[in-house]
Amino acid sequence: MRAAENNDYESIVAFLKKHINDSLYMYIDIGKYGLDLPSMKVWVNEGTPVNLVVMKYHTSLSVCADDDGWDREAVLELVRQVKPLSMTADEKWIKDIFDDIQDDYTVEYGHMFSFDKYRDIHMDVEVETAKEEDMLEAAALIKTDEGIGSYYETQDLANQLIERMNTQMGRSYIIRENGKIIAHIASYAEYDGLATTGGLIVDADHRDTVYGAFLEKYLVDRLHEDGFKVYTFVTGRMRYRFLKAMGNEVAGKYGKLMIK
Repeated sequence: MRAAENNDYESIVAFLKKHINDSLYMYIDIGKYGLDLPSMKVWVNEGTPVNLVVMKYHTSLSVCADDDGWDREAVLELVRQVKPLSMTADEKWIKDIFDDIQDDYTVEYGHMFSFDKYRDIHMDVEVETAKEEDMLEAAALIKTDEGIGSYYETQDLANQLIERMNTQMGRSYIIRENGKIIAHIASYAEYDGLATTGGLIVDADHRDTVYGAFLEKYLVDRLHEDGFKVYTFVTGRMRYRFLKAMGNEVAGKYGKLMIK
């Protein structure tokens, strides 16, 4: 593999768009930011055509490859060099390398859903559009959930949320109680008519409420109003069954490595 150069941009984006169900975040990030963002680095396979792309964004790696482009040893070497806090790729590629790095990483597998059917919940509660100064507190709340936040560094996660907010890449919504943020959700990426949901968290003292479902509906409604096709990522069995029962379609399968 080699570091991507600016003249690779069009080929990279075309390849990722062709494999959008395996590369949604990569397509959005590279499509939106290009290849010059200081917090991002991109590698591609040697030679042409482009059929393997690896992206480092802050402390995470993402990989997209077709069957002809998958280079197991090159990806493993990059993981060992970069030491990402997390890595995401198509389920089969994560399974292919996990045995070699299981001493350092745990693994989980999940599904990406096209998300357009959800509970129509109404509550008499104020939802705020989060500001930059709210992001450190929101990041700390996200960190309390092992499944979605344990592999982040709090300040770096706050920086990511701020960066996405300031570049119109994403938005965060929050609910407060007595001045404290008790619930948060974000669109982690918005570009080219595509958006994702992420960072949904309700603090431990309020998890017997429907704040989470209400906040999720609020975000997805806003994204639909703005013309986005919305996707969400699921690892829990109950969540998977719920989204399927509601009529949402599975768009892809993925695996995620998380540093121990």
